[in-house]
Amino acid sequence: MSDQPISDQPLPDRPAPLPAQPPPPDPNTEFHIGEEFGTAKRNLPPAGIVLICIAAIAVMVGIFAFKERQKPQGSGSINFVAAAEVPGQNMILAAVTFTLGRSQLGYYDNSGHFAVEPGAFDVYVGDSSAGGQHGDLTVTR
Repeated sequence: MSDQPISDQPLPDRPAPLPAQPPPPDPNTEFHIGEEFGTAKRNLPPAGIVLICIAAIAVMVGIFAFKERQKPQGSGSINFVAAAEVPGQNMILAAVTFTLGRSQLGYYDNSGHFAVEPGAFDVYVGDSSAGGQHGDLTVTR
């Protein structure tokens, strides 16, 4: 025989005992949903603070987007403006003289150096190249 007492050995014809089951819930237990909502109200920040934070973040994103926006490329200096009313018509004829500098006529090459090459340039003034005034410009060294 073995050294274990007879009561500790499993019996071959009996199944193993089941683990203890939790007691069933008491049907008389009261649950107040208002108390649960009150807890949530105390744990969440007030809606006003949340809205102020969202507005502050939106303003910061707007400022960043405004500062990083695309800048206009053709920004020469205006030297002279002459305007004359056209007789018999409801319009004004304007003549503008402006200067384009190196920064408006140059580009960055593949090595990252700014360069202005000599040659002929077409200059368009207007709301588009199809409907504006056209002029020629020649750059020499």
